[in-house]
Amino acid sequence: MTSRCVNPVIADGTAALETAVAKARADPTRPVYHFRPPAQWMNDVNGPLFHKGNYHIFYQLNPYKPHVGDGIHWGHARSRDLVYWEHLPLAIWPSTEKGETGCWSGTACFNGTGQPMIFYTKAGRLGPQREAAEPFEQWAAIGDDDLINWTKHPDNPILECERPDQPSFHWRWRDPFVFSEQGRTYMIVGAAGPGTPIYEAQDSELSRWAYRGFLCDISVECPNFFKLGEKWVLITSPHNPVHYYIGSFDTERLTFEAETEGRIEETRTFYGTNVLFDDELRCIFLGRLRRNKEDTTWNGCMALPRILTIGPDGHPRQVPVPELQKLRGKHHGISDVTLTGASRAIDGVNSDTLEIIAQLELNDAACFGLKVRCSPDAIGAVAIRYDRQTLTVAGVDVSYPLDETRKNLRLHIFLDKSIIEVFVDDGRKVATNFIDCSSADLGIEVFAESGSATIRSLDIWELKPIWTR
Repeated sequence: MTSRCVNPVIADGTAALETAVAKARADPTRPVYHFRPPAQWMNDVNGPLFHKGNYHIFYQLNPYKPHVGDGIHWGHARSRDLVYWEHLPLAIWPSTEKGETGCWSGTACFNGTGQPMIFYTKAGRLGPQREAAEPFEQWAAIGDDDLINWTKHPDNPILECERPDQPSFHWRWRDPFVFSEQGRTYMIVGAAGPGTPIYEAQDSELSRWAYRGFLCDISVECPNFFKLGEKWVLITSPHNPVHYYIGSFDTERLTFEAETEGRIEETRTFYGTNVLFDDELRCIFLGRLRRNKEDTTWNGCMALPRILTIGPDGHPRQVPVPELQKLRGKHHGISDVTLTGASRAIDGVNSDTLEIIAQLELNDAACFGLKVRCSPDAIGAVAIRYDRQTLTVAGVDVSYPLDETRKNLRLHIFLDKSIIEVFVDDGRKVATNFIDCSSADLGIEVFAESGSATIRSLDIWELKPIWTR
């Protein structure tokens, strides 16, 4: 990590993190082209910004251990291309002298004077049963022009749970998200209980906020609220699969009305999302991958950056950013191969870091697909299979019935050690998961069951790591 930070209060967290790096680096399951912290536990992606030609991400990080607990900081990294990342000094830290035990989810923006600001949830002390000893508060920090050095705002807390101009909210209300529209700046806060409260900034420094009612009657977690094309999108991570609502925002009443809704994915593996708009006005959709494992020194990473759009049916489309093609190395491929009740290994492919694009055609087969991380004895494998109704990715079922007149399926697959991400038909569906395989399980094969299927094309690239450019 760079040493340009002059803030001494991050020294303990930095030292603890660096102590764990060697062991994390030695873990053969740790991904090599997904962004992850140097070590330990990564939580939600927070406050991404595009600034001076760089993509910046912040994320919750426990530098002391590979799981949740007190001492949550915000990590920080930047990239020129969303592919190769540079770790930067820890951005914000718990102010223990003020009773702060952790810095939880939030957002980042530039205020009306051009200052970079982070808004986040300050967690205080909890009772012995993790009941409220102190309600959560919304705090802010101010950064320098390079976003490297941060100081806590002198007027903290920026928002308190109990104010005379607002209803009573749950003491764990949290996850502030800031957005602007028509020259006005707003903040919404999640987990409030009766709905999603909305506030409006009363000064250009974004230090004073007035309660304006409820954006909607949904009590969201880790909310993202933003305009995409002509529609507004509300995304929430409610301790269940990430959910989206797409509809309209009434700028006079400050209310949101959903027209379509659904799940971003079918599991909770992809979670804690955020968005940024870059200089090409692309909506870059970010999230973390949750790994339920504690006997390790790395736990969690960021999903591959995605471009988010809205399809003609009013539902989202997610595709990996094309910049990832920079990682492509050796290529393998086959085309126009028909299988009938059989499987075929792809010769020459022995890797656990791959990108695969498969154009498959379902003839009369009951089921077809691919297997990755195949074991040398052909017993173990991670299956991606489709049966005309359901796509199953490493045990995760995704409902995806095809029209009877259509028999083709396009799969875009990323395999990175213990991670698999699958994009279906240009992002109409996405499935991610962690997988558990032996380091010797490196084969790949295609298959068709109870009938025939045709592989129109299968392109496979071995991908290079992002940390040794």
